[in-house]
Amino acid sequence: MVECTRCGCRNDNESRFCAACGFSLLAPRINRATPAAGFSPNPALWQPPAASIPLAQSQPMAAAPPEGEWDLVQRRAPYVPEPMGLAQPMVEHAAVPQYNPPAMPQPAVERAAVPRYNPPAMPQPAVEHAALPSPAYNPHATPARATTPPVGHTEPPRVVAAVLMGFLVSYEGNELGHFWPLYQGRLVVGRSQATEGLDIAIDHGATSARHAQLIAAAHPSRLSVQDLGSTNGTFVNDQRLPPGHAQMASHGDRIRFGGFTVRVLLVV
Repeated sequence: MVECTRCGCRNDNESRFCAACGFSLLAPRINRATPAAGFSPNPALWQPPAASIPLAQSQPMAAAPPEGEWDLVQRRAPYVPEPMGLAQPMVEHAAVPQYNPPAMPQPAVERAAVPRYNPPAMPQPAVEHAALPSPAYNPHATPARATTPPVGHTEPPRVVAAVLMGFLVSYEGNELGHFWPLYQGRLVVGRSQATEGLDIAIDHGATSARHAQLIAAAHPSRLSVQDLGSTNGTFVNDQRLPPGHAQMASHGDRIRFGGFTVRVLLVV
């Protein structure tokens, strides 16, 4: 016999549902006589079951219900547990086509060519250019020297630019200094405004009108000093030169024309 775990009614071993309450008898059957493995029952709460009573000596089953009630028991629907939630049927939705509006035609617009703006030509006032004055004398400009043709030739002399090869520098009478360029060729030294044809004019009272002459050459630089019979003499490094005698001067040497001293600076 199988005992229903819900109402306690005894059913046949082949029964699948309880005849009294309709509960499923397929659940795992619990043997209440033997505890589970590893379980230690409390003696105060659990007593071992009594010896099994033979089926013949067991008490008789309860009387069968009346005919009408027995039909109700047999017709009772088996117990079905209530579902946790109602399942929704799966519905396949048809694909909705995407709406693509038709392209609107664009009207053709012809743009007129914009004329280019050309401003009117402004009249230019007539300007009368004055005559340019003649260039003033520049002491730093390279002087032009005339070359004399050989004897027997009648062509005019040619003008050739001289080569700058050094300077004469002095600080006497001026803290800012004076300087005179030395160009290749013959240079006459004398007192300023005393005579004409001077290449190096010195404003000093002890310098003669035509005191000395310098012969300058370039590549390499060479400077020769010659006294022209001056009154107070010409000195190279404090050594007086005899009249008409030429003395070579090097870079850094001192030359004294009477009482005015200059220093030689050669650049080429």
